[in-house]
Amino acid sequence: LHCAADAGEDFFASMEIAVLFALLQVIDNPRQDVPLIAVLRSPLFGFTPDELAAIRARQRTGDFYDALLLSEDIHSVEFLSTLDVLRNSAAHLSVRELLSEIYRRCNVLGIFGAMRRGAERKENLLAFLELSEDYARSGRQGLFDFVRTLREQLAEGEAGSMQTAHASSGVRIMSIHKSKGLEFPVVILSDLARRFSNMDFLSSVLVHPQLGLGPVCVDTQRHIQYPTVARQALERTLRREAKAEELRVLYVAMTRAKEKLVMVHTQANAKSRVADLLALSDCPVLPEAVDSGKCMGDWIMLPLLQRSEAASLRELAGQNGEGRFYADETPWTVRVHDGLSFVTPQQRPDDAPVDAAPPKDELPV
Repeated sequence: LHCAADAGEDFFASMEIAVLFALLQVIDNPRQDVPLIAVLRSPLFGFTPDELAAIRARQRTGDFYDALLLSEDIHSVEFLSTLDVLRNSAAHLSVRELLSEIYRRCNVLGIFGAMRRGAERKENLLAFLELSEDYARSGRQGLFDFVRTLREQLAEGEAGSMQTAHASSGVRIMSIHKSKGLEFPVVILSDLARRFSNMDFLSSVLVHPQLGLGPVCVDTQRHIQYPTVARQALERTLRREAKAEELRVLYVAMTRAKEKLVMVHTQANAKSRVADLLALSDCPVLPEAVDSGKCMGDWIMLPLLQRSEAASLRELAGQNGEGRFYADETPWTVRVHDGLSFVTPQQRPDDAPVDAAPPKDELPV
């Protein structure tokens, strides 16, 4: 199966798409210094910082485009010639046709395809072509409207990741935040045992946008510090808000699947932990039990332990019973696996005597 992993980078934050979007902005209006310089410095045109400094030195005020027009350097002349052709083409071509012309004239796919992660970059560029087609199908035309629409979406945080053909034909690996708004036939939600982070509560001063500051008190005479009442109140509020956000994230994760959701929770000392959760388990789950959760897996287990399908989990905790709630229109399948069952005998150090020497052919060289 094909597999595409989210590298933590938004589609429009990738270099190839950022450069292409900057070029479209320059074609629409070249009197924009930031997009223009970004295009000049890009692999498509390859201007050096010294060349850009020399161009600006010819005219220290005004738009950079005006200074570029005064440059007689062959590099600048060639760029202006290419830009002039593309601007004339934009007057009568659709955005999709204009992008195809840019790809051909500037060898976009060849240049970015030869870079590191070239195949992924080429897929992003082809996905950008598809985006322009979707824009045309919506009934909107023209480069100006296309650039304005994308700029507004970027400003509002609505232009996120795009699904490339490579990713759509196989498995996609992404964070929960990246999956927002997407749906898939099958979703595997892993690492549910990852504990909630406490890093935000280790600072000497806690800050809340409405409640203000919560510092620790430092006793310089006894050389100790302890939390003030304000800090304790702020920490309690911040922890509650952080867990509320984690609950929202879990909701997003559990609603991405159309047909099947697979959730994976790994737990050391599983018997004692499941027993602790079983003591808190109820349906509906009490707010105090939710607050005691240390990871998303705990929140899943609290109501799950009350269902009839969770008999294997209750047996793990030393309790038998059918559960209070039976399978409904969304039955669960619960499987418990012992991690040691996945370890081969060669991987178990306890299987061999302590003083046993490895075979001669396995000795390190």
